[in-house]
This record gives sequence, structure tokens and C-alpha cells, in this order.
Amino acid sequence: MVLRQRGAPALVNRRLYLSQAWVSGASHAARRRRTGVAEGSLPVRWVTCDEGFSVRHAFLDGVAALGLGYLAEVARNTHV
Repeated sequence: MVLRQRGAPALVNRRLYLSQAWVSGASHAARRRRTGVAEGSLPVRWVTCDEGFSVRHAFLDGVAALGLGYLAEVARNTHV
């Protein structure tokens, strides 16, 4: 995912797991700001995934239904 900050793109390629209370709770708003956790969602145009997800056609169909492009790794024994 490319994140634009001050006009320059930056690749975001890590997952951050936070509890629902931490993400949405008003009591954690100051901590989110202090630690730099983005509030809301990040803009995204492309999704990349490994072969484990590329065989899940429902996943890829869901990505496409959101209007996003994707780059998926395919197994070496895939026939085209």
C-alpha cells in the first residue's frame, strides 16, 4: 500500500493488530495520536498477496469488487 505524506509516496507493507477498544475507544485517542497510529483508513489502490491468498478466488473477487487492483503470486504449477 502506498501512503502519501507531504506529497511523497511510502510503501506500507506491515500489519498492525490493535484491539477494537484501542482503535475506536475515545479513551485511547490521545495514545493513538502520541504513537502515530492513523485514525480512520489509509487510501489504497492496490493489494498484493502471496500464493496462499491467490488460490482463494472469493478473496480476489472481493478485492476487485472494491475497485482495487491486485498483484497475486501464483503457484509454479499454475497453467495459463
